Amino acid sequence: MRKAMLLMASAALITIAPMSANARDRDRDRPEQTSNQIVNEADAQTARIKVDLRLTPEQEKNWPGFESAMHDMSKRRADRVMAMREERNKDADKSTTDKSDKSTTDKTTTGSAAPDRFNLIDQINRDADARIERANDWKTLSKAAKPLYDSLDDQQKRRFADVLLQGGRHRDRNFDRDGERGGYRDSDRDRD
Repeated sequence: MRKAMLLMASAALITIAPMSANARDRDRDRPEQTSNQIVNEADAQTARIKVDLRLTPEQEKNWPGFESAMHDMSKRRADRVMAMREERNKDADKSTTDKSDKSTTDKTTTGSAAPDRFNLIDQINRDADARIERANDWKTLSKAAKPLYDSLDDQQKRRFADVLLQGGRHRDRNFDRDGERGGYRDSDRDRD
């Protein structure tokens, strides 16, 4: 029985590994989204939220503030994505230039300039700044969403939480669908 299970697991790994490489290669070939495409995609998601909520005319009065905050948040997100992409491309170009410069220089001379190295402290600061920006975006969004959220019924609130917080792909593992603690269990506790 163990041999059969081991054989099946090995076959699955052999089958899945090339598939994941193909997906990775396919994603690499796809062009990166522009800033406008990122914002338009977020605006479309916001429109889907409105349709999913089936707002009453009274609730729709609270929608424009939330919609505007979502648009502004997606615009800032797109700007951050573009800045990161530009920095990544600049680093890649610099790395390519440095490699070609090293290959063309005389091997007997030693360069006086120290090579650029990864700076952990700078990276931590950049990461902290990005987290602060995202936290401020969520704070602004929560203030704009409060009047709308307060006007929703319980079913609409659950749907709003599902589509807003999870964005169709994220889920807080500490809460279940109805917002109660313990919805998802840790795999170690399931064995007890």
